[in-house]
Amino acid sequence: MSLRQHSEGLYFTLIFVVCIWASDSGAYLFGKTIGGKKMSPNISPNKTWAGYIGALLSPAIILVLEQFTHPHWEFDHMDVSYFRAALFGILIGITGQSGDLLISYMKRKAVLKDTGALIPGHGGILDRIDALLLALPVYILYLKLSLTLEF
Repeated sequence: MSLRQHSEGLYFTLIFVVCIWASDSGAYLFGKTIGGKKMSPNISPNKTWAGYIGALLSPAIILVLEQFTHPHWEFDHMDVSYFRAALFGILIGITGQSGDLLISYMKRKAVLKDTGALIPGHGGILDRIDALLLALPVYILYLKLSLTLEF
């Protein structure tokens, strides 16, 4: 069964989007609150290591909460499912931030401020989906392992 055919396919898609939003929000909140050393000043001058930690923890928290309220794993010990949800949340954060840095790097190399003007003041549409593009395969793997979906 594919995600599109799954009875809760829309729900799982929304959870993924919430993970990405949480990652971006966590990065912003941790970065602004804690501050600290810049992560990659030549590529993305506002990103800090504290923000990066926030970007990794936030989707992990979302998936653990989702697992707590809506369990999908069939293990003898629940802590395994929470650990796996947290691990995949962190991986989503890593790949999402990598996507963001990759697009920032490409913009710097091309000497562009934005990737388009569709969303004024937001860096273009590519900046809105950069994290989604790289993190989606990780999330699909998470779902495939937890729901035994066929893709």
